[in-house]
Amino acid sequence: MHSQGICGGFEAWVESEDEQERLNEYQVLHIPADTEHPARSQCYLETIDKPYAICVKKSSCLSYKGDWSCDISIDGVCLVDIGVWCEAETEYRVEDVINSIDGKLHKSFLKFSPQLTTDKPEEITLTTEDTQSLATIVISLTPGTWVRAGSEPCEPTALQAKVADEKAKKFAHTTSLVNPQELTCSVADAYSFEPSSNGESFYQFTFNYRSRVKLKMMNIIEEEEVKSPRGADRQSEVNVGSSGMNVLAKRKLSPLEYADAIDLTDSPPKKRKKPKLKDLLAAEAVEVEDEEAEQVKKECDKGQSSSKLGEKMKLLGEENQALREALRKLQQGMMVEAAAVDLTLDVYDSD
Repeated sequence: MHSQGICGGFEAWVESEDEQERLNEYQVLHIPADTEHPARSQCYLETIDKPYAICVKKSSCLSYKGDWSCDISIDGVCLVDIGVWCEAETEYRVEDVINSIDGKLHKSFLKFSPQLTTDKPEEITLTTEDTQSLATIVISLTPGTWVRAGSEPCEPTALQAKVADEKAKKFAHTTSLVNPQELTCSVADAYSFEPSSNGESFYQFTFNYRSRVKLKMMNIIEEEEVKSPRGADRQSEVNVGSSGMNVLAKRKLSPLEYADAIDLTDSPPKKRKKPKLKDLLAAEAVEVEDEEAEQVKKECDKGQSSSKLGEKMKLLGEENQALREALRKLQQGMMVEAAAVDLTLDVYDSD
C-alpha cells in the first residue's frame, strides 16, 4: 500500500521472509485524517503458511527528511526494541522479535497461524478487547529525532498466541512465534525519541490478515470460474408445447455424426459411364493445343524471333491437322461398325 495526499511518499507491504515475495492485498482503502485518527490506508491481506516480514519504504519526495519512529503492533501488541528508523535508511524491515522461552531470550520469526480454541473456560486467555485487534498488523509513522542513550538489556515482546473460546468464529488467524534461536548477547543499544510535533502519528497502515478460505467466505476473493468439461459444447435444447409433444430439438453434431447422417437410404450406388474413345481423343487434342499455345505465348514473352515462332505455329497447325484427320477416320470406322451391327440385328429380327 502507498500513502496518499500530503502524506504521500511511503509504501508498506508484507512479504515472505525467505523468498521475499509480497503477499496479496485486497480492497485497499485510503482514509483522510480526522480529529481522532491520522491519515491512513488499510486493506485485507492473504496469509501464507510460512514466516513473514513487515516492510516500509520511504521515497525522496517526502517533505520531511529526518528520522522516523516506525511503531508496529501485531494483534494489538506493540513490538518493543524496534522502531528506530534513521534518516539515512531508505527501508525498514522487521522479520523477527525477541521473546523469552524458559527464562532465556530467543530470536523468533513471525508466522500466521490458526487461532487456538478450547472448550474449557479456565483455559481461555483471549478477551473481548483482544478480539477487536485480532488478526491485524498496524504500522504507525511519526517524524522526529532518535538520540543514542547507551545500552540496556533486551526486553522480550509480549506477543504470544492466546486461546479463544471454542464457540468463537471459525477460520480466525493470529500470529505465532516460530523457529526460535537462543541469543548469545542480551544487551542492545538504547535510543530515546523526540517527536517533531505533538507526538501524534503522521500516517498509519493497517493490514487485516485473513486466510484465503476466509476471504472467499467474505466475498473478498471471487471463486475461480469452473472450466467446462471437454465436450461441453455439445448442447441440447428442448421446447415442449402444451400438448407435451417435443416441438423443437436442436443438438450440435460432431463431424463423425455428420458422416453417419450423409446417406441413410438403401439406394444402390450409381454406375459411372465409361468414357468413349472419341471423347478421350477430342479432349486430348484440345489439351495438346492449349499446352502448345501456352508454350508459344511464353516464348513470345521471352522475346524470341518471329521466324522461329512462325515455324512453331506451322508445326502446331500440322500436328493438330493430323490429329483431327485421325479422329475423323476413327469416327467413320465407328459409324461403319455401328451400321454393321444394325444389319445383323435386322437379320435376327427377320428370323
